[in-house]
Formats: sequence, structure tokens, C-alpha cells
Amino acid sequence: MGYFYTFACSSCPHTESVKTGRSYFDKSKGLRKQALKGTYGEKIQQEMEAHPEYVLDQEKCLYVCSCGCWINEFKKNILSANPLETDDFKVVKQNRHVCPECGKVMRMVKEKEIMDLKLRCPDCKKEMHAEPDACGFCD
Repeated sequence: MGYFYTFACSSCPHTESVKTGRSYFDKSKGLRKQALKGTYGEKIQQEMEAHPEYVLDQEKCLYVCSCGCWINEFKKNILSANPLETDDFKVVKQNRHVCPECGKVMRMVKEKEIMDLKLRCPDCKKEMHAEPDACGFCD
């Protein structure tokens, strides 16, 4: 469950869809499978291999960098158990999202900030704004 936001560029026809929230946990497929292949780095791969009970946090978030770059991707924190199955879990390792353009650590945007955020358009590099009529709740 989560939200979707549509950002539209004020200078060109480009639009972007941003989704946030947690949709599901899947220990045998998806992010776990990618982690075991090493897609998310050696440290995450080693933790997941050593602890089959661990799951990756599949909450999707928006991350921004001071250079203007932004990404919309999963948190990929390593959790000791599936929070949809038990309240007895902890964050084993918190994943840092690094900017693909400048290498700085990115900041996770809080849900309440998203509607007022200005994102950089990937096409023309001008500002994109959230469209209030094209945002809502999604499963």
C-alpha cells in the first residue's frame, strides 16, 4: 500500500510517476534474489547468504541529492524478519543511497514533503512539480 505522484515539467512535455510505500515482502523472489546475485553490493549479498531468514525492506521511497539528482527506489534495508508476519523484527543494516551523478549520500524525502517538492526534469533539466489531480493512493 502506498501513494503515487505525477510530476510534470513546466518547460517541456515530460512527466514522471513516483510511487512510495510498501507493497509486499517476498523472501524467495524479487529483491532477495537480486541481493543474492550481488546486484546491491557484496555486503548485502553476504548478509543475505549468511542469514536466510533476513528479508529486504521493499518500501519504495523518493531520494534526492543536493546536486539535483533524484531516484525512486526500494529502501533495501536488511530486516531480521518480515514485519508483515511479526512485530518482533529489527533493522539489521540500513542501506545508504548514493547519488549516481555525484557520489554523495542521498536524502530520503518524507511523504509530507513530496507535494511541495520540485524535481529536476531528466530531459530539459528544468523544474517538475507534482500535479495535485494526478496523485493518489495505490495498492
